[in-house]
Amino acid sequence: GHPLWFPQVSTNLPAELRSKGFSIGDVGNFSPDGGFDFLFNILLPANHPINGSEADVPEGFVPFNSFNHRHVREYWEFEPGTYLASSSVESAQVDMEYVTLGVTFQSTASEGAVLTMPHGAQRVDLINTTTFQEYMSQNAESWYRFVNGPYCRRNLSNGELHLVYGGDKSTSW
Repeated sequence: GHPLWFPQVSTNLPAELRSKGFSIGDVGNFSPDGGFDFLFNILLPANHPINGSEADVPEGFVPFNSFNHRHVREYWEFEPGTYLASSSVESAQVDMEYVTLGVTFQSTASEGAVLTMPHGAQRVDLINTTTFQEYMSQNAESWYRFVNGPYCRRNLSNGELHLVYGGDKSTSW
């Protein structure tokens, strides 16, 4: 996987994409600031609101038609109240008569990191990635022409375009 330091979806993208976030089938690249720059979704028709229009997908785009929701595994990877911290970070619960007020964190090193997930995080993963990989291999050349061409002008090198197979999502952090 690849952590997103800026997980929010850009506000100029369609409302449906902004409300559900990134999903299996999304194609894009990782931005220098740690975000994911969405381009299109291979599971949706070219004219679907998330993809925009025929101009917003590669020339000759045909959606991936072998997707089966039974090949997707969804589960709670992190329960509500979970946190992840670097090894130098120590935590302690702050309690007051039958009530937990919160958690404090302290680093024993000069630097440390903590990710708190008050509402937990759900993991969604594609179990069978073989057909996705085959589809990407068949279409990668046209995707790069589209991305680096006059419409997108991204100037991406080989290996910088990514197809989302899964990920962890949290509503709060």
